[in-house]
Amino acid sequence: MPVRKTKSSIIDRKYLGNEPKVTKSSSASEIINAYNWLNYFHTSDEAKEFVISYLKHKKMNKAFITKVSEIDSIKLITIGWNCYLLHNGSELPVDIETKMWHKLNLLVSQVKPKIVSTKVVTIKQHIENKASDIIGDIECAIDNIANDTDSDFNIEEFFRSKNIKPVIAKQIVDYYKPLYGEIYDTIKGNDPELKYAYRNWKPKKLKKLMEFVSSIMAMSDVYTVKVTKTRKPRKKKEKPASVLVSKLQFKTEDKTYKIKSINPTSIIGAQQLWIFNTKYRILTVLEARGPVGLTVKGTTVTSFDEKTSTSKMVRKPDTVLPNVLDGGKIVLRKLMSTIKCKPKKVTGRINNDVIVLRAIK
Repeated sequence: MPVRKTKSSIIDRKYLGNEPKVTKSSSASEIINAYNWLNYFHTSDEAKEFVISYLKHKKMNKAFITKVSEIDSIKLITIGWNCYLLHNGSELPVDIETKMWHKLNLLVSQVKPKIVSTKVVTIKQHIENKASDIIGDIECAIDNIANDTDSDFNIEEFFRSKNIKPVIAKQIVDYYKPLYGEIYDTIKGNDPELKYAYRNWKPKKLKKLMEFVSSIMAMSDVYTVKVTKTRKPRKKKEKPASVLVSKLQFKTEDKTYKIKSINPTSIIGAQQLWIFNTKYRILTVLEARGPVGLTVKGTTVTSFDEKTSTSKMVRKPDTVLPNVLDGGKIVLRKLMSTIKCKPKKVTGRINNDVIVLRAIK
């Protein structure tokens, strides 16, 4: 890496001396003189070049050199002079060379990785680009009309081949609406400026152009309202009965009335359910609202018909309850009407005082 021998540098050398040489035993003042000499003849950018050139000479890692190239040249001045001296046959005192490498490694570690910006095409831009391409093809067909060139362009086949989506079709309609209005006003003679602009167009050609633009808009309208086949919704997975009743709180047995609760999973899908509150002596029959039957949500039986379901207080449970447990359909149908107490509001809630007597599917 020789110094450029310009006229001024030759004169300066007369007073500053020739290119310095240092050794491992050079004093601090000799090192400083060498730095001053290099600082006089070279710029900070050249100092950076000296560092990169020396690293390449030492066959250093390419990634390391790349990071060095990203460091501000001002921070590399002293390191650059050291690399220049080493590359040109000089030797540095051990402590100076050690400090040089330490500082260089530190500067490299502080280099932040470059963030490569990638151009992201938005959905809107993608739609606009697609519409623009299709309109470009249609414009070629319009040019053929303007130039009286024969063309076998078929708008219906064109739309089908391009598999045009509703959102694209709408943009095509919006694009050609002004042109259609312009041609229409020209033919009708409503606008003198337009009449002058199309003065070289024969009426037959203008009519052909209007029909073509009209067909574009009509086909675009068809594709705008085109209904795509919808995917059949996935059938919701039904929860097992054991999971549905897992939070249900009920009384398993009552020794006073000598009754026990049935397995609560029988509630799921039942058309009729009989429950008895042992604390308040309230008998309830829940009638399903539809063919799917009753179900449970948390601690409450749901999907029952509020109009046909009934709750009544029982004065003589020992007489009524056996009929609930053993009675047939006719007995059960008439049972609640035989209880003379006033009906109560049905809630479907079940708690620790309630025996689940019977479920009928």
